Amino acid sequence: LHQYVDSRLQATAEAWAAIIERNAAMLLDLAQEGGAKVQASVPDPEEQLELREAVLSIIVLDLKGQIVWKGAAVVVRPPIGVDLLAAVSRGDPVYDTITAANGSITRRVSVPIRQQGEVRYVLQAESSLRLMEKALRGLAVLLGVASALTLGLGWFGGGWLARQALTPVEALSATAQTISESSLGTRLTLDAPYEEFRRLVHAFNTMMDRLQKFFEAQRRFLGDAAHELQTPLTVLKGNLEVAFRKKRNAAEYREVLISNFREVERLIT
Repeated sequence: LHQYVDSRLQATAEAWAAIIERNAAMLLDLAQEGGAKVQASVPDPEEQLELREAVLSIIVLDLKGQIVWKGAAVVVRPPIGVDLLAAVSRGDPVYDTITAANGSITRRVSVPIRQQGEVRYVLQAESSLRLMEKALRGLAVLLGVASALTLGLGWFGGGWLARQALTPVEALSATAQTISESSLGTRLTLDAPYEEFRRLVHAFNTMMDRLQKFFEAQRRFLGDAAHELQTPLTVLKGNLEVAFRKKRNAAEYREVLISNFREVERLIT
């Protein structure tokens, strides 16, 4: 927006400067006829309208900063500084921004007017930034509302997507909590929309297969170990019961002890 205002100001100022440069007596005509002669010399009706509107905000200064001519509706602004005036005198356009006491902001451009190849005058064009500031405020409100709506939609939409995405994980967690040794054959069936969850379910079921095989092997081992322990203990008990039924001689007791010793070795093995 600033660039647009500056470009329009510069185009208007340079157009007027070019018109004045083509007619050395232009400044006198402006002073006497308020720009009517200049407008008559422009054949394009639209350009005449633009120049007629622009002339109201035009000021012509000499190189000392004194006003040579000004438009009928121009409010006299603070003069440009010496440095800026020197820059215009060298042929450079200069921009400055003026803030009035009531808070209104005006953008001004100063361009050189040449006669016979030398800078003789300075033409200033100005434009209020009220409409631009209004547009910026409206844009700020629009961006604020749009950002708030976007954040709100993102918040609720993100929450909904998170719930949809975490539902399979909650189902997996609930299934895992209900599994015990008696239900190791339980497998998770999950209709998940994402490949990552399907891989997770496959990994979970694979882990359950390994756990089931491990517990089954453990049960078989416990059964086999119990059987292997029970047989020699039964033999030991039977030998002792037989030996205590009646008095035995040393040879018979020795035979019982040897038999029990073999069973003890079997238990140790």
